[in-house]
Amino acid sequence: MKTIENEIFYHIHNPKIGYQWHKGDKRIIGKEINFYTKHLRDISRQIEDGGGNRMYVANFSSAMLNKIRQAKPTPFLFQELMTVSHELRKSLGLYLEYTREMVFENVRREKFPDYPSRYTALFVIPDYEKTKRDMKFYWKTFLGKINNERRDVGKERYILKLKLTGKIHNSSALLLQNDTFSINKLRDIAFDYWRGKSGKRLIKLQGAPYYPDKDIPEYLFEGKAEVLEVLSPREFGLNS
Repeated sequence: MKTIENEIFYHIHNPKIGYQWHKGDKRIIGKEINFYTKHLRDISRQIEDGGGNRMYVANFSSAMLNKIRQAKPTPFLFQELMTVSHELRKSLGLYLEYTREMVFENVRREKFPDYPSRYTALFVIPDYEKTKRDMKFYWKTFLGKINNERRDVGKERYILKLKLTGKIHNSSALLLQNDTFSINKLRDIAFDYWRGKSGKRLIKLQGAPYYPDKDIPEYLFEGKAEVLEVLSPREFGLNS
């Protein structure tokens, strides 16, 4: 972590989420829960049982297992199994992600209390030679995933050019992987994250581009932010 003063960073923003940012706006970051954390806390998974009733995924999967034991295989049963498998995978991913965030925050509070929290920080991208590359990664990977899970937020997004003064932590996005790690393993990964270590030793992010020349950086900011410009995604080669 380091302190910065009047440095330029970018932030991808959805106008239906949180603050409405305009040119010249000034805000204090780090006092409120950010959208990413709210998103994880709000998400729940349910499946319709065919009779118009919605059930939580774990209950529905148990009911399906009972049905499989008692019924002969049919194309309809196979389709139900595919639906359950898909929902179980998505549900598992969400709960693994939420567990990871809790472990990361616990380690931060224990060992790195002065660092920006992932719960309240603003996720930003530096103004440097690989800004467009990093922008494309976050646009398609993390934000694309959230948009697919949250139909209510819409897909309109724009880029904020910000002048920042405060605390910033730089780590590796490769450390933000979801798998069935033990809690002790997650704590080890969290220590690496807060120490700013490389994430290359972990497996590649599933479905994400991989940059062998260096880690995919992630920046957490806490402090004073001023909007210098509100930019179109097209200026970075991105589709809105």
